[in-house]
Amino acid sequence: MNVAASFNKKYVNYAIVMLTSFCESNPGHNDVFIMHSELEKEDIEKLSSALQKYGVDVTPIDVSEEISNLNLPVTVDWSPEIYYRLLLPDKLPEHVDKVFYLDVDVIVHGSLQELYEEDFEGADLRACYDSNNTNTLDTYKDKVKEMLLPLYGEEFPYFNSSVLLMNIAQMRGKYTFQTYLDAMEKWDYKMSAPDQDILNYVHHDKVKYMNWEEYDLFAKMAYNAGWRYEKVKEKNKIIHFAGAKPWNFDNTHYEIERFWWDCAALTPVYKELLENFVECALTNPYLENEAIRLCNENKEYAKAIDEVMQILSRFGVK
Repeated sequence: MNVAASFNKKYVNYAIVMLTSFCESNPGHNDVFIMHSELEKEDIEKLSSALQKYGVDVTPIDVSEEISNLNLPVTVDWSPEIYYRLLLPDKLPEHVDKVFYLDVDVIVHGSLQELYEEDFEGADLRACYDSNNTNTLDTYKDKVKEMLLPLYGEEFPYFNSSVLLMNIAQMRGKYTFQTYLDAMEKWDYKMSAPDQDILNYVHHDKVKYMNWEEYDLFAKMAYNAGWRYEKVKEKNKIIHFAGAKPWNFDNTHYEIERFWWDCAALTPVYKELLENFVECALTNPYLENEAIRLCNENKEYAKAIDEVMQILSRFGVK
């Protein structure tokens, strides 16, 4: 199978964990394509060495020339690398007819071979509804609704771009990077989730949807909805740690994150990941700040209850 990812130097270790999960769950020969603009030789060697036991071929694809003169919208949450998936039809070798695109914050824990071999039935992409299919129309910002409502209608089947199976044979030549750049211009560059909005816009009528519970389960949302480790293990194959990450300390952790750490333990960067997590735990004030916040909230609640009881007592209510 073919699998692609895009990331910068900061995310090399997390990419190793993600790709290890893919290889562990899908043994046999796999080709890995890394879209990047700043990775150096030692970064690629570190990644290749970590995956060597799986017999994969790692091909780095430098896109710095294509993006060097572009002023693409970026934020603290959205780095330039989010756009590199839009270059896959242009940059993948001619022999590649389809490819999984996976963000580095997903974990694969089931075979994807059957999905990979399914007929696209004329679709450009296989994708899943965004955010565990919980979004409603009022969830989206005005610009997103302005651009996508005429295409999607009230049903608004907006998909997530972190897990894609791309029909490269069909997309190659039909869509180029310029196609997506032109679409951004039509949006006046006012995208909320830049690459995702544009992919929804360009491919709105050429998507074959996958089961989000199985192939793009948002981990924290699932946990809050009652999913636990055993249920995820039984019903899911790709879990997506959207938002707060298992490797960061400045968030509340939960049972389903075991999938990420179990896979991290299979990699040569496990010790490094643990050391970084412990260092963050010792220096990050998150838990202390949360404790102070909750204490202050409880004081406010207690004060409010006391005031209500005083008012009620005036009317003889005890």
